[in-house]
Amino acid sequence: TFQNLPSKLHISCVLAALATVHILGEDAQAAARRLKQFKPPTGFLSQHTSGSGTLVFNDSAGATPQSMHVGLKLLAAAKGQKKTAILGDMPELGGHKATIYRAIGRRVASSANTLVTIGDDIRLAQESALESNSPIDTHHFQTAKDARKWLQPTLKKSDTILIAGEKEMELGKILEINPQPHGGSNPDFQDENLVS
Repeated sequence: TFQNLPSKLHISCVLAALATVHILGEDAQAAARRLKQFKPPTGFLSQHTSGSGTLVFNDSAGATPQSMHVGLKLLAAAKGQKKTAILGDMPELGGHKATIYRAIGRRVASSANTLVTIGDDIRLAQESALESNSPIDTHHFQTAKDARKWLQPTLKKSDTILIAGEKEMELGKILEINPQPHGGSNPDFQDENLVS
């Protein structure tokens, strides 16, 4: 089994790699042993647990509609009381943009307690989530920095967050360290693995 892979999306990529190894006549069993140690690169639907216990699914390096839906499934299935989806715009969706964002909004309504949107187009997902009559708490920010200021004081140990959007949205900045007054700091922003 591939325990370091949080989703079927990753597993399908690993299986494709193993099939290629087999086709090339190489040792597929040896490749499988090495792939058991594989972890997705940070920002590609990677999973981290912060020093304080907050579970983070990070898809901030280039989310696609498929990876965002997978991330929302992971968020829904995760343990924890508060589940927050922090979503930004995605590039190059073409004429189907509204349909895609509205579908994401419906998925969010059944996956998260809180939706934070960053950017312009993703507001369609926010509207769709609100139309679902789900008791979801929503917030909108123009920048990741503004969202981070709101998020930092609200995080708790048992929380789970999904961060997903295009790289240009710089959603990874939400995870950077930000010292607290009086020399202290929020442990959710201390974990080196969270800094992208």
